[in-house]
Amino acid sequence: MFSSKYNPVSEVKDIHKGKRAIVCGSGPSLNEIDFSRISPDENIIFACNQAVTVMSRCDYFCMTDHAVPKNEFFEYGVNIASKVATWGDFFNASKVKDLYKELKDRIYFFERDPGNLYDFSSDIMVEGVDVSHPTAHFAHITGCSEIILAGIDMQHRDNKTPDDPLNEELIYCNSTVYGKPVDWRGQVSRLPTLQLSFDNWKNIITNNKIKFFNVSQKSRLNELGVPLLPIESLYKTG
Repeated sequence: MFSSKYNPVSEVKDIHKGKRAIVCGSGPSLNEIDFSRISPDENIIFACNQAVTVMSRCDYFCMTDHAVPKNEFFEYGVNIASKVATWGDFFNASKVKDLYKELKDRIYFFERDPGNLYDFSSDIMVEGVDVSHPTAHFAHITGCSEIILAGIDMQHRDNKTPDDPLNEELIYCNSTVYGKPVDWRGQVSRLPTLQLSFDNWKNIITNNKIKFFNVSQKSRLNELGVPLLPIESLYKTG
């Protein structure tokens, strides 16, 4: 029988204590990382939404938006992930129900605190603005000592025309490993979400004593003073 109960946070508390988290958004800078060179012994990969399309494995496939199960890359993400992490009422999403027998103990249904946008000291994960915010909180709860932010670029492409002077679109990573084009078919928000996400990251970084790092020179996180690491620092040595 399909359970509609949220998983308690105690199930994941400190399970990755001392390891490094790599929280992956879906920005184009994600294509600059060779995920095959990242050591699974030292790093826990949290792939948000389309981020799964640039890698052949991840520890967690994370989502908050019901548009994700509607996309063709959803099954790919489920297959390459050790666990699937969702926030909200995903136990009511038809496609998740269809895959529940396959997912079984590999899927988490977490609650988010709608009154909390940025305080990671809470035992209930933050509402945030986009999936990367509760995912970073999730990584912190699992005990990761550092949180590397990758592909969280918050950039857009200007497609303005005389007919549509407000036309600006989000830019996503290329699905290099998944190998198929991704078409959101108007299922996701456009530019305003990026500024809201940026503002929320500012509050998260300012109000939590957590070691955040960024590996994208193109990310707006650099405007917030998040230390920039060379991508090579993520790779196996020797």
